[in-house]
Amino acid sequence: MINFLKLKGVNIVIKILLLFFVMVNVAVGLYITFLSVFAIENIAGATLSLIGSAGAGYSIMKSVFQIPIAKWLDKQQGEIWDFYILLGAVCCGALYSYFLFFVDQIWEFYAFEIFSGIVDGFMMAAFYAIFSHHIDKESQGFEWSLFSVVGITLAVAVGSFAGGFLADKYGFRILFLLAGTLNIVGALVILILRPHLEIMRKDEHYKTISD
Repeated sequence: MINFLKLKGVNIVIKILLLFFVMVNVAVGLYITFLSVFAIENIAGATLSLIGSAGAGYSIMKSVFQIPIAKWLDKQQGEIWDFYILLGAVCCGALYSYFLFFVDQIWEFYAFEIFSGIVDGFMMAAFYAIFSHHIDKESQGFEWSLFSVVGITLAVAVGSFAGGFLADKYGFRILFLLAGTLNIVGALVILILRPHLEIMRKDEHYKTISD
């Protein structure tokens, strides 16, 4: 996969965000393809229709939260809230993966999918805000394409490929542990962002920028 640190003409914030998003989506890819199979085999009372409705619940909750959070972030000065929401969301994403390791009841599966939808709504609102602020004006199409192709498509493909082999050999639950760990690593990557973001607080009347 692309070496982010050597991408010419791409600023450091975009590189860090891409690296973060690759980790998050490799983590998702590890289990998302096989989640319905896991649920049918391991969760009491699980059916395809119930699993489908839980997935719909995830999408509804993500939609309900993402747009209002995005509008609220747009009204804030600086990027301090973007940073903390992104960091908090990826930590919650790690918890979701670890929760799945223990789930064995259908109501738990529903609850965790709703939780995941809320978390992803917050995460994507903050991610898009920072990404949009820092995208290089001369490379907008290229950098959005890196986000789409490398950050999502290839990352999920790598995760799915690895997840299939690991699930065959070690079972499904190892995938959740690995996904949670990758999210924690992603949180550490987000910490690297902090010195490179624009901070402006109304109460202290200061602004610092580090490129």
